[in-house]
Amino acid sequence: MLYRSIKEGRRILRDYVAGTMHNASHWYQLPTTATRILKARLRFGVGPRHYSLFGLNRVSASMWSDYLTDVPSFKQYLRDQSPSAMHRFTNDKAVFHAHCQAFGLSSAPIVCIVGSEANAYTDVPVATGVEELAALLEDAPSALFAKQLDGTFGIGAFPLDKHGQGLAFNGRSGSVQDLFKCLGRTSMTSLLSTRTTSLSTPPTGRSCRRSNAILTAALQ
Repeated sequence: MLYRSIKEGRRILRDYVAGTMHNASHWYQLPTTATRILKARLRFGVGPRHYSLFGLNRVSASMWSDYLTDVPSFKQYLRDQSPSAMHRFTNDKAVFHAHCQAFGLSSAPIVCIVGSEANAYTDVPVATGVEELAALLEDAPSALFAKQLDGTFGIGAFPLDKHGQGLAFNGRSGSVQDLFKCLGRTSMTSLLSTRTTSLSTPPTGRSCRRSNAILTAALQ
């Protein structure tokens, strides 16, 4: 436990150092930049990564509260502003995907949902084990994308590429079994979707409910 705490502390320190170095144009801006990043974290829950993604070094601190963050209290605030009946569309990308298709909105088609609870989805191909996932990947596009069903800000997301009999994902190479284990490491639901640059005609509508991971196909 102590080792994990020390390791996590080092990782956090590296993130703040990297964020400060990235956002400071000159060495003499380092103290001011570090102070701004700490202020963003303490007052608005925006850490160094989101500080960099949002480009807050170029934004007045008076406007930082306008930026969405992944802080649980803020997410709860947003949920409280929406009717409870709409929460399921924001909490599950598969449900939102089906909602978009029902109204003719383009979205990347789902190849399959992966995970131990995937059977909760009735009208989408599911993979609750390695063999099912391998079979579905055979006919899937070569460039896919994995992300959590209920995640935000790209947390837990990574690209997936098929190379012959192997796979390249999350910065490494591995087998279908390795991919299945990787997706199962998170308690949050995940989604595997295809990397896409444009969306045209929406695919056939599908309705779905809830589980661990999804595969979607790219649109050309």
